[in-house]
Amino acid sequence: MTGACQNSPLRWEPSPVEYGAVLYDAGRMFNPLLSGCLVDYQVTSVRDGVAVFSVAMPEGMVSAFAAMLTSQGELFGFIENKRRIKVAESKAIDLDEITQRQKYVAKYQQVIIETFDSLVKQGHPPKEALKLTNRALKAQGYPWATYDNVSSVLRAGGRFRRIKTKTDRKGDSSKK
Repeated sequence: MTGACQNSPLRWEPSPVEYGAVLYDAGRMFNPLLSGCLVDYQVTSVRDGVAVFSVAMPEGMVSAFAAMLTSQGELFGFIENKRRIKVAESKAIDLDEITQRQKYVAKYQQVIIETFDSLVKQGHPPKEALKLTNRALKAQGYPWATYDNVSSVLRAGGRFRRIKTKTDRKGDSSKK
């Protein structure tokens, strides 16, 4: 007996089967319930929650079997990509989802402005209040808590504009 495992329950003998002709007959090749199945599946042991599984097949089928498993993996990856695309499309079109995201962003921006204003009222200079606001948002787990994002929200909210005094206004009119 050459080419077979010593412990294998299968005894393979040269087969007159032409593997190329059988390659596309998956029901015959891989269905263990049929008598003409060319592949033997065995669970050889189960210990500590681990099952040892073995597959025995004629040597000529190994590359076809590996190619089939590879193509199935690629097929499932392709299906997963299509699923992600459909989920993204449904989110982009779902008006309720868009409204929820807009509310979440508005709430986030409001938290930034309120935190910053509170820190400025406590006497922190604007640059320090910006840093402390960013730290506070990171501690609260906001996903967009970065220095650039926080400063752009504050800038859009008018928090970095200099308050003009009477002397500034007089200087502006003389320049005109």
